[in-house]
Amino acid sequence: MTTEIREQIQVVIEARKEEAHSKRVTDEFYAEWVEKSATARENLIAARHDLDLEEATLRFLTLAAYETTGEKKPCPGVEVKIMSHLVYETSDALEWAMKHGVALQLDKETFERWAKASVLDFVSMSEEAQVQIATDLEKAIANG
Repeated sequence: MTTEIREQIQVVIEARKEEAHSKRVTDEFYAEWVEKSATARENLIAARHDLDLEEATLRFLTLAAYETTGEKKPCPGVEVKIMSHLVYETSDALEWAMKHGVALQLDKETFERWAKASVLDFVSMSEEAQVQIATDLEKAIANG
């Protein structure tokens, strides 16, 4: 069994070397792309900002025309749509959901913090074995 583990350690060492090499190559390509595309990305950000402003102006003008004339299609290409939105207080909605036992989702992270810090009769702790592999396997087996 130990021989099989030692052989697998060597396989993992080689796989990690290959992964590290591939990551270095990818990082180099990415750094080069970031450098070469900086101007294009800045232009894209500026263009998106300008587009957002121009669309906001168009929406404002279209709504103003609708409020003045009542016409939902004041011009080809734009249309006012009347949308329904629910309006409620979050606390009222939570109270309703708790009362009716619906629309609730467990905040698992918070619950588990509480469960670890207190005793809850429906929660138990279990243990399981997990293997930890040394980050530097070559060093570990050399010192081993």
